[in-house]
Formats: sequence, structure tokens, C-alpha cells
Amino acid sequence: MANSVALQMAGITATSADPVSGTVVRLGDRTPSGVLIEGGAPDPVRRLLPPVSQAQQADLLARQCRLYNRRRIGVVRDPGRGHGLPGRGGVGCHAVGDCAVRRVLDA
Repeated sequence: MANSVALQMAGITATSADPVSGTVVRLGDRTPSGVLIEGGAPDPVRRLLPPVSQAQQADLLARQCRLYNRRRIGVVRDPGRGHGLPGRGGVGCHAVGDCAVRRVLDA
């Protein structure tokens, strides 16, 4: 999901071409709805985001894990992340504190 400002900054408009892979969901007049599905569709918006260090990812993951664990959720899959995806850095698996949920962090 991206708001109209992020879409504009990323160059995703009613007149922009659709990505080769993925989908930009559009309204009847071709205005982007903000839903960017898989493949290369979210990449222009992702490039606008500041980098997140592995330490920051681990901290955010620990916070997420605590929320999941409180709700008795033990497995979480993050689609679009994982080994061998184009445009992603190396990955490594990290256990975070006493969390019962594991996730692959971007390097």
C-alpha cells in the first residue's frame, strides 16, 4: 500500500506504464489505487524509503514477536522476502531474544 504522495514521488501515475512484473491496481480512470502487488510494482516506492539497519530490523522484529506471542501466533510469513529474490541483499536467520517467532532479516 502506498498513499497518493508516495505514488507521485515514485512516478506511479495514471499515465505511467505498468511494471513488467507485479501489478499496480488502478481505478477505472487508470489512477493508481495505492495497492502494489508483488514483483516490481512496489520497487519505486521502496527506493524512497530510508535504509534500515539490521539492528533496527531486529528491534522491530522483537516488538512484532511480542505482539504475535501475546496473541499466541507462532508462525509468520512475510511474502516478498526470502532467498534468491532479485534486488534483495544477503539474508541471515536471527533469533531475537526470547521470541518464539523466527524471521529472515535483510542484510
